Amino acid sequence: MAELVAHAPTSTIIKKFLSNAPALFGDITLIRIPKIRMSEYNGNEKVYASNPQEVFDKLLKLQEDGVSKLHLMSDFDRTMTLCNYQDIECETSFSVFRRSAVNPDGSSEKFKYTERFIVNVPPPYYYINRVYQRRTEEALNQFVRERLNLETVEGQVTETSYIARNGLDAFLQYNMKNDVSMSVVSSGILNIIISFCHAFIDVKEYNNLKFYGNALTFNSDGLIDGFKSPVVSPLTKSTVFGYQGTDKRNIFLLGDQLHDVHMNRLLPTKNVIKYGFFNSKKRETPLKIEDYIEKYDVVSHDGNFQIPHLFMRFINGEVSRRELEKVFADRIIQKSD
Repeated sequence: MAELVAHAPTSTIIKKFLSNAPALFGDITLIRIPKIRMSEYNGNEKVYASNPQEVFDKLLKLQEDGVSKLHLMSDFDRTMTLCNYQDIECETSFSVFRRSAVNPDGSSEKFKYTERFIVNVPPPYYYINRVYQRRTEEALNQFVRERLNLETVEGQVTETSYIARNGLDAFLQYNMKNDVSMSVVSSGILNIIISFCHAFIDVKEYNNLKFYGNALTFNSDGLIDGFKSPVVSPLTKSTVFGYQGTDKRNIFLLGDQLHDVHMNRLLPTKNVIKYGFFNSKKRETPLKIEDYIEKYDVVSHDGNFQIPHLFMRFINGEVSRRELEKVFADRIIQKSD
C-alpha cells in the first residue's frame, strides 16, 4: 500500500544530519555545514492541480517509459530548503556570503543587490534577463573584492541556517539507490549546495547527479579569488543546462519560482511534469498561489517531499495505479487558476 510517510516527527524533536562534506568536489571547494535540520512534517500541506486527470495521465506515460528514460531536474534554494522556519527567514546559498562581509555597524548595504530579485517577470523578457545576470555578477564580484575567508564564511553557517524540506532525505536517497538521472540547477552558490546535498547522500558516489550553478574559487590562503564561468542567474538556468544536459525526453521538474518552469526550455521533451512549491511566507513575492497553479502541473502550499517521492516510486513501478488514484482522490485538490 502506498504511504506518505512523515520522515521527521511533528514534535519538537528535529532530525539532524551531519554534512561531513569532503573538502573538494572535483575542483570546487566546499563550505562545510556542521549540521542540517530537517523540518517537521507539515500535516496541513495543501496540494493543488488545475487538471489532476492530466497529471495522472502524464504519470502513466512516465511509468510506461520507466525511470531509465526520466530526468529529474530540481532547483535548490526554497525548493530543497525552506523559505521560513518558525517565523524566521532561512538562509539562501547566497545570503551566508553576504552576512560574512557585513559592515562594522552590522549593515550590508553593498550587498543589497543580493537580497532581492524581481519575482514577476514582465516584458520585455530579454531586458529583465540582463538585469538578473548583471546583479548576479555584481554580487559574485563583490564577494571577490571583499576577499572573504573560507573560515569566516564557514563560521557564519549554523545548524539553523539551512532547513531541509521534510522528506528530502528519503527523496534523494531513493533517487541515488535507483540511479535516477538527476540535476540540481541553481543560480545559488555551489560551494554550499553540494555540501548540503552531501548530508543526505554521497555526492561523489552518485554518478548520475550533476550540479549547475555558481562556484566561487579560493586561493591557497583560503580567500575567495574568483568564480567560475558561466555565471548562472535565475533566468539563465535553462541556458546553462543547455541542449546537452540530458538525453532523456521525460522530465520531472521541481521549483519554487515561476521562472523555474522554464529550466527545461532548451531540451527536446516528450512528457513533462512540473511540480512547484509555493512558499506563503516569502517576503518579496507579490504573487498568489493561483499564479503558480497556472504555470505548474502540481503546486504544494508550504509542503513536503512525500508526494514527489511517491510520484518517483510510481514511475519506477513500486506503486500501483489504484494506490496512486487514492492519493489523487485524498490529497490533490482541483483548483483552476
